[in-house]
This record gives sequence, structure tokens and C-alpha cells, in this order.
Amino acid sequence: QPLRMEASQDDGSKFQIHQRIAVEGSYGTIRYVGSLQHGSASSEENRIYLGIEWDDANRGKHDGSVEGHRYFSCDAGKGSLIPITKAETGRSLIAALEEKYHHSEEQFNATLDSLYFTDPITQKSKPVELVGMDKIARAQKELSNLRIVSVDNSLISFIPLNLSQIIPNMRELDLTHNLLWNWKQISSLGSQLIHLEVLNLTKNIFAPVHPSDITDGCFAKLKIIVLNETRLRWSEMEKLEKMFSSSLEEIHLGWNGYVTFSEISDRVTSFPHLKVLNIESNLIEDWNEVRKFSAMNLEKMILNANRIRSIPVSDTNRTEFQNLTSLSLVSNQISEWDSVIALNQFPKLENIRFTPNPLQDSVGISISRQFMIAHVAKLKSINGSPVRTTERAEAEKLYLRNFANFRFEENFEKNHPRYGELILIHGEPPKEIAEAQKISEDIISVEIWSLDGTKISQNLPGTLTIQNLKVLCQRHFKISVKFQKLSYRNDKNDIVGEEMEDESRTLRYYGVRSGGQILSSEARRVSREWRALLSSYYHNIQNWKISAVLRIHCKIRSEFQVTANL
Repeated sequence: QPLRMEASQDDGSKFQIHQRIAVEGSYGTIRYVGSLQHGSASSEENRIYLGIEWDDANRGKHDGSVEGHRYFSCDAGKGSLIPITKAETGRSLIAALEEKYHHSEEQFNATLDSLYFTDPITQKSKPVELVGMDKIARAQKELSNLRIVSVDNSLISFIPLNLSQIIPNMRELDLTHNLLWNWKQISSLGSQLIHLEVLNLTKNIFAPVHPSDITDGCFAKLKIIVLNETRLRWSEMEKLEKMFSSSLEEIHLGWNGYVTFSEISDRVTSFPHLKVLNIESNLIEDWNEVRKFSAMNLEKMILNANRIRSIPVSDTNRTEFQNLTSLSLVSNQISEWDSVIALNQFPKLENIRFTPNPLQDSVGISISRQFMIAHVAKLKSINGSPVRTTERAEAEKLYLRNFANFRFEENFEKNHPRYGELILIHGEPPKEIAEAQKISEDIISVEIWSLDGTKISQNLPGTLTIQNLKVLCQRHFKISVKFQKLSYRNDKNDIVGEEMEDESRTLRYYGVRSGGQILSSEARRVSREWRALLSSYYHNIQNWKISAVLRIHCKIRSEFQVTANL
């Protein structure tokens, strides 16, 4: 059970500054221990109070100062003074484990008997039978069998010295949101659980690291440590390095309020074997703060939900993030193409997660994807979607065509560092028809036909994308954008026309001109019936089966009905 200190039993000496406590479900950190000194309250000389900085900004009453007397300092609204009798100081890890796993068979069966499923339609309840749960329960009842354990929100504040005898086989331990606060306790945990590989200490607020708290190499096999919402500074993290061996591969430091790493004067050289660094959901704006980790041997870096606005190219000759293969920049503030171009400076970068960012809001996901592929030479995946060989070739050729007319401008080579390299790979971009290269707001008058013979006449801008055209067709023809297939023909004798596959491209890109026709069909129908029909059509032509050809030709006319000239 959680320990509650009574005033008659304690003069406050058992409480320490930085210690974590709980009061009626609210967690806080002790910032003051002593008697009240302000106003009339100073008469209560024999009563000991605790000055608490609450985790919840709405739980307290002040900033540590009461009636002009300052007991401690914290953010306004997070401070309180409470009698020691109200404070819960927590319990041991073993007590929490026994409560969760060491129940009687009768208790377990009673719990299973109380499980019911209610049908949302009939509102009838049926008992739930969990097959194999009895075997799992028996295994978990023996704490020595436990390998993966979660005891979050369990008021754990103390690590006993007999863990190695009780849970010797522990591999993964989740201690999220408990009352752990002293690194000496964590060192003891590591020294006893010699097989531990994953440790989650999220939402435990620790006292500053003291050298005497650290046991060198106590986490001999630990691979992953999660320190989200711990308010741990990087300078403190480096003091903890001695606790870990070369097996440590991942550090997670999300939601810690980082804006800068001012304590880092140059580049970080600690944790030489670390592969993954996660500093997501912080407040970092300047890439130079991220650059401080560029000398580490990281393979993956997670920077999601920060405020990064740009990624500049390094102005030194030092290679940055030389082993980085995966970078996650989801939900930042990147709005310039220069930041995408700068990604190519990381020589091994293969995987990028980027959506969403303001850059995509202006040009769309498809165009930004093509631009990334063309500018980052070794990309194999964008937002979890693989980059195919053909997709890369098409994106690079498109990039060459789009910027061919600008290549002799000043600073072009600096702003487009891969252009020369891509010419060596694909050759000079072909000269296209001038009209198709124009990027203007010229109006194009076209007819749009559906398979059922419905026709609409539209005046469209040449810069209209195929994606937006599909939205227009969906409104008129009631065919979902997802299943639409659009093709263009300038010659009415062309039955099928040229398919417009790339939704990010414009009408001008496909050479659409006034007087032409756009054919809208349903992709599922085309793939099944239309292709089979055409296949039979051409087969019969080759074999001179005129009667069959005429019947199929009539079928085609019936299906399309787009023009009398068909």
C-alpha cells in the first residue's frame, strides 16, 4: 500500500527536496520542507509543511511565494504548501508487481466470469471466454517467469534489493508515471536486473544527477531507454552515460520542452554506439540545435512535432550525420524547397517521413514527393511508401525538363546541385512542343465525356491539375475520384486516347488544347470489360473475322457513345 506519513510519527526528516509525492491522484515534486513563515501561519512552529510544485499547472495556488515570503520558486499556479499528512510517498516495485500479477486463482476466475460482450444492435450480453488465459495467469503468478512487465501509474518510489531473486528474467520494464526520482534507485534496478533490455521511465521527474548515484555499467544489456516527459536535460543525460554499456541503441527524449541545447558547446561525441535518437514533440526551431548531434553515429533520428523551419546546407567541410539512414520530420514548419535539397548532404539517407509540413500545402504531396526523389539520391522510402526504380527515373527526368530553361541562370548549380549528375545519368532533356511547356493561365475549351455518353463543355485553365479535374468529373458524373481514369485525345478517331496518369501534372503538361476531348471512365470497369473487349477486337482483326469485328465495333460504340465520328 502507498505509504502515508503521519505528523505524529515524522518531523519532516524523511522527506527530501526533489522527492516525488502524490496527493489524491495528483503528482508533484517537493521543493520545500519546513514550518510556515508567512503572516499568522508562522505561529504554527511545530507543524511541518511541504512546498510542492505540481505537475498539473492548474493544481496549485501560487509560484512558491505566499504573502511576501518565498518558500521556493516555480511557475505561477503550480505551487502549494501542504501538511505532510496529506502526502503519499509511494511503495516498492515488488508490492506493485504482487498486486498486479500475484492474485489468487479464485480472484482470477471471478474476473473472467465478470467479462461480457454487449451486442450494439440487439443490446444482448454474452459471456466472453478467453481461451488460454488460465495458462497465462498461472505463468504470471510466478513472478520469476515474468519477462515483459508494465506497472505504470502504480505509485512506485522504491527499488528493493532483492529484485534479482524475485524477477531474475525481466527483459522489458515499463515504469511510466510513477514516483521514482533518485538515480541511485535506478542504478540499483540496473545492477539487479542483468538481462533488462528495455526500460521506460516516462513521466518520472528526477533530481539532478550526482556522481555518487551512478553505478558504472549497471545496465549491461540495456538497448532502449525511454525518458519522455522527464524534463531531463542533455547535460544530465551525458552524466548518466557511465550507467550504460555499448549495447544501448536507442534514447527517447520526447515531450521535454527542449528549445535549445545551450549546454552543448560543440558537437556531441558521447554515446558512440547509439543508433536511434528520438527528440520528438519538443520546441526546437533552429536546425543548428539538431546539428549538435551530427557527429554521433546515429542511423535514425526522430524530430516529429517540433518547430523546425528550415534545414540549411552545412557551411563546413565536415560530413554531418554520416551514418543516418532514416529521418522523421513529420509536423514541423518547413516551407522552402532549399530544405529538401539540403537532405542530400546526408550521404546514407534512405528513408524520410515528412508529411505534413507547410511545403506540401502549397504544392501537394505528389509534387513534393517527386521533388524529394529527384533531389535526394539514395531515397528508398517517403512517408513509408517505397520509391520504385521506375518512379525515380520518371521523377528525375521530369525535374530535368522542368528546369532546363533555367540552367544558365546565376547560382543555378548551387541551388540545383544534382542537375549535372542527373544529365550524366539520363542525358539532356528532350525539347518538347512549345505549347506544352507554357506555364500560363491560358483558357482551354474542351469537351469531357463519360462512358454513358454524358457530355459537358468546360473552359479550363491550362494549369489545372489532373487531381482537380477528377474532382470536377466526380461532381458531374458521380464517379469517385479513387476509381476515375482520365485520358485525352485531340483526334476524334483515336478511340482510347492518351491516359493522364499523374494527378499532380497539369493539362498543359499533357498537351491538352482547345477543341480536344477528355474521356472519363471507371478504372475498375476498364480493367475488366474494356480491355477484354479491345483484346478481342484486335485479335479478330488480325484473323480477318469481319463479322466478329463488326459486332465488337458496335459494342464499343454502345459502350462509349461519345461521338458520331467514333
